[in-house]
Amino acid sequence: MAKSGIPPDHKWVISFQEGNGVGRGLLGSKGAELAEMSSMGLPVPPRFTITTEAWREYDLANCTFPEGLWEMVRAAFRSVRTIIVVKDRSVFGRPQFDMGNVG
Repeated sequence: MAKSGIPPDHKWVISFQEGNGVGRGLLGSKGAELAEMSSMGLPVPPRFTITTEAWREYDLANCTFPEGLWEMVRAAFRSVRTIIVVKDRSVFGRPQFDMGNVG
């Protein structure tokens, strides 16, 4: 159990594509606005937000990642990498944009 009482299987990472309606309190202003833009069909690069709860928990635990956070971040990076390589190979598939070391 986290210091704040949040269960360890809590979702600490939310993609822009799934974040609409979650709110500024959880995603922060920029994350919430990008999630809303994504839900409207505007072109938003595939990315994710680490929730404000995760940062609060990190602070409460004396700068220790909440249980499961690092694994969720790695999974989010793998997901973003897959989207970029598959959908945007012509632009992002070049070596200078290679995210192959993540995951």
